Amino acid sequence: MPRTKLFNREHALDRALQVFWTQGYEAASLDALLEAMGVGRQSLYDTFEDKRQLYLAALERYSDGHLAELQGILMRSGSVKKALKDILEGPARQPRAARLKGCFLVNSAVELAPHDPDVSRAVAAGFKAEEEAFTAAIQRGRSTGELERRGEARDLASLVVTLMHGMRVAGKANAAPETLLAMARAASAFAR
Repeated sequence: MPRTKLFNREHALDRALQVFWTQGYEAASLDALLEAMGVGRQSLYDTFEDKRQLYLAALERYSDGHLAELQGILMRSGSVKKALKDILEGPARQPRAARLKGCFLVNSAVELAPHDPDVSRAVAAGFKAEEEAFTAAIQRGRSTGELERRGEARDLASLVVTLMHGMRVAGKANAAPETLLAMARAASAFAR
């Protein structure tokens, strides 16, 4: 008779995500993951198969949540310019601990994507989804006359994604908030 799971999968996944996000894949020990998740070794294996599959599930969860947050900011504001400004200035306004943590998607791109095809695909899908969200916002801003029609919307969206992630890396490297804010203001110049 199969045993009943006595834990919430999504809650355990969120806790594993925090361990991976803070420590990285290689440094996150199985013991640290089990303790954070509040599950036993067999439960982890029964639910996620192994540490790598747990990481991939955490990466997908982060990517989905990050995209939903990004889309919320882009849709919540009546102004596309303001939404872009808020997103680009976001790293400068974070507490130091959050800046040093960086973006889990970017952290994954740097640590694992070069030698793990599954992580590489997940990161590429996350970046593509972000680019599509920004493309839609830029097109919306152009259709209302808020943004000028200079360049291809997708190219500009790709630039915003690159800037956003580059600023996260700078924040992780302990760039001062003032420096990040100056970067964001310079980057926002294209949104005229």
